[in-house]
Amino acid sequence: MSHGGKEANTNNTYLITKQTKLMKNYFRFNLEGKTLLPAWIGMILLVVVPYIAMIYLTGQATANYEKPTAMWLIVPILFVSFPVCNFYIIRIMIESLEYNGESLRSDITLGRFYGIYISGMLLSIITLGIYSPWFITKMQSYISEKTSYKSREFIFMGEAGNLFGILTLTLILPMIALIVFVIFAFPEHKAVTTTETIIQQVLTWVIMIPYIYYLYKWTFNFKHNGYHIKWNTENIPAMGKVAKEILLSIITLGIYYPMAWIRLYEYFIHKTESNVVDNQQIRFGYDIEAKDDYLYLWKQILLSIVTLGIYYPWAISNVGKRILDKTYMEKIVVG
Repeated sequence: MSHGGKEANTNNTYLITKQTKLMKNYFRFNLEGKTLLPAWIGMILLVVVPYIAMIYLTGQATANYEKPTAMWLIVPILFVSFPVCNFYIIRIMIESLEYNGESLRSDITLGRFYGIYISGMLLSIITLGIYSPWFITKMQSYISEKTSYKSREFIFMGEAGNLFGILTLTLILPMIALIVFVIFAFPEHKAVTTTETIIQQVLTWVIMIPYIYYLYKWTFNFKHNGYHIKWNTENIPAMGKVAKEILLSIITLGIYYPMAWIRLYEYFIHKTESNVVDNQQIRFGYDIEAKDDYLYLWKQILLSIVTLGIYYPWAISNVGKRILDKTYMEKIVVG
């Protein structure tokens, strides 16, 4: 590896204190850009281009008071292509992650993945979105149980009922309240001023902070080899951290955004830990190099932009190596 002299990090390091014995190992991300490229090209040609075409043609049809025929022709293409492209990207990403000399294994199959996706999407549409938490949970559970490390599979612990509560209480009801507020505060006959637009945007971001936090906390919740690994966070301070980083990204017009991502990753990875099993506990961490990491991420973003997305697989590869190769898991012997 070439990030800050981390070559020695692949070796086990033992730190002895009076209270604990600490073993630290670093992850490795072995993805090469050319490996991800075919799936990414498929995503562009079979998902992004048809979607943009559908939006454009539907807009043209609406403007001319015509039936949106393009939408009905393109939606079936997206229903087929999107899950297929996602399947290959997910499996490639999982099997590119290595820990202590052994890579994760993914046994997900296209048939089962596609079946869960199509049935979940159809049921979500029929139930007006009510089934979507169960659909998301079923997909997360399937991917987890088919992912293994040293022949031991992962078990996703998030529950659909909890996700339904998160979506309802932190997104749907607050957004309804915001819409009602906007209707009464800014009548349609009145021209919306810049100040009113800013107020609406600020309120939207305030609503999104609890939603983002609780959604990710629900997502990072799984078992492996008897250890239950999840975020150990206090809600108010954690949401305050998210709010701070989002605010800095907004007031800098996005210039700060890569730093926000790095700071949030560092914060939450250090809050990720397991329960105690046989006097042992698993904890995670990240060796941040704030300035260098920030500049490195911006370089990858700009290269992806100027190449119109063609460079994106190499950006994912490079960013993954930069971040994950400095991410470690330590097992603490308690007592």
